[in-house]
Amino acid sequence: MGEGSEPAGHQAVEAPVALTEAELAAMDADRLLERCAEQDEASAAAEMGVWRAAHGPTAFAEVARFAQSTSDPGLRMLALAAFDPEDPAAVEVVRGLREDPRTAPYDAMAGRA
Repeated sequence: MGEGSEPAGHQAVEAPVALTEAELAAMDADRLLERCAEQDEASAAAEMGVWRAAHGPTAFAEVARFAQSTSDPGLRMLALAAFDPEDPAAVEVVRGLREDPRTAPYDAMAGRA
């Protein structure tokens, strides 16, 4: 193999371009979660944390709306992973997701049942 080539059947995955806190804060939940789906777990968690802090009390409702509207099961699981189990506001939103047939099974799979 030459320099920079990948083994057969493997593709190099480029990391998403780093964004500023202001750029992350300006994103809606849909765009943030789609971006996070392309990242490693630590990077996605860090960006979600910045976004949640910037969106304050509305962050969990925004993520819940995304979880209820997406047809992509992977993105739905990622949305549930964005909830902070230590935050009372997040716990309240997750309770509502348990009542929704679109998200209840994913909530259980995420270990939040």
